[in-house]
Amino acid sequence: MTKHLAIVGCSYTHWHDCNGLFQTYPALIAAENLNYTVYDVSVPGGSNSTAFMRCKFVEDYYNVRLDKVIFQLTHYPRLFVHSNTEDIIILPKLFKNILHKNNYVYTSGHFEDNIGFHITTNFTDGKIECIANKYGKKIAKKFVLKDITSWRPRWETRQQIELLAAAYDTAFVTWHDYYLSKIQTTLATKNFLGNVVEMLGLQSFRQLSIDSQGHLSVEGHRRLYKLISPKLKKWL
Repeated sequence: MTKHLAIVGCSYTHWHDCNGLFQTYPALIAAENLNYTVYDVSVPGGSNSTAFMRCKFVEDYYNVRLDKVIFQLTHYPRLFVHSNTEDIIILPKLFKNILHKNNYVYTSGHFEDNIGFHITTNFTDGKIECIANKYGKKIAKKFVLKDITSWRPRWETRQQIELLAAAYDTAFVTWHDYYLSKIQTTLATKNFLGNVVEMLGLQSFRQLSIDSQGHLSVEGHRRLYKLISPKLKKWL
């Protein structure tokens, strides 16, 4: 019987930045675990706060129960802005594009406009205009900057960790900015696959990154997959 695995992350996990469709670690997991349908619901710029929403979308849209979840944690200062819509009990189509290749389900990484959008510290004027139009506040930009650098994202991240760990058999991966973070304390009692910098080594991590932000190349994804494979095989 086919099992179901969702992988939740940001641009570090998504295939777009490294131009590595079917070559990122989620795709490699799918290729070597044909008894699973692997749903890659990573989103460039995505916040930790939408992790559970993305998992529930998979369950609602495909009418399945997730057996496993991998949650790649991202930067704290990110905000998800809900668009104007009716109350959502069962999530409608969440992504603009949902595509399949064998047992690998992937997306363009863009939410439908009626769902909402993520904002990071380098947000565009267009997104600020959307907030200003929604709330009618001229101080939208100042408000968002204060909000995403407040304690809220850290608290939401801890909530999502505890929620996913309780709802699913969840494994966690952290990226470079969590290397010495207090979030490691929260993950100490969870199924922690590891920190990417620590696994690769700082020098190799930099060499395998395609930019200064820490996005891995295709070779970096391949190396990362090999490093987490022993733990994955036991867990899956």
